[in-house]
Amino acid sequence: DPPAKADAAALAAWNEEHPNSVAGLLTWAQRLGDAGQWEEAKVPLKRLLGIYSGAGAETAYLLLAKAHRELDEPIAERQVLEELAHADSAADGVYLRLTELSAAAEDWERLAINARRLLAVNPMLRSGHRHLARAAEELGDSDAAIGAYGALLKLDPIDPVEAHFRLARLLKVKGQNDLARRNVLKALEEAPRYRAAQRLLLEIVDLPEGAAGKE
Repeated sequence: DPPAKADAAALAAWNEEHPNSVAGLLTWAQRLGDAGQWEEAKVPLKRLLGIYSGAGAETAYLLLAKAHRELDEPIAERQVLEELAHADSAADGVYLRLTELSAAAEDWERLAINARRLLAVNPMLRSGHRHLARAAEELGDSDAAIGAYGALLKLDPIDPVEAHFRLARLLKVKGQNDLARRNVLKALEEAPRYRAAQRLLLEIVDLPEGAAGKE
């Protein structure tokens, strides 16, 4: 085993003599990370993942993803986390981070995939429903977006006003004007000066039930 209290330099030397030691590579990477040397930490982590995929690999993937995050490399971070997700069933924290990265990149297809993965692990996460709703809305899947916003509103979201407004807008387009009216009124109860919601309400009030509105 690698020396427990060795610094990064000593561990680098030890790993030269034991190039395929999982414990050695992982400990070396952890020491480098502790010292903030994230670029250097990539070396043992990539070497480890190149030779090993068993117990300990998940830790290496997570450390490598953190290295990319600390170095502001979101594309590389997302690739590492996707590899981890494909290699094994990942924890909800991995899928949560993937949704954040997909949303930041406005990659709506990947956002929908990762939001569904996240909800499969934990269906009670508000962020999962919020991300799925946004992705479905951007992809033109109004039924999925309506379902996701409805689920989100049952979980006491941080921003119910926006959720009610977006749901109302989708329902109006589907011709479900009574439900659309109820949701836009709920948005206006919380935010009476919300101009977009005011305009939406005016568009809805004159529409008969079943008459689809225009965006």
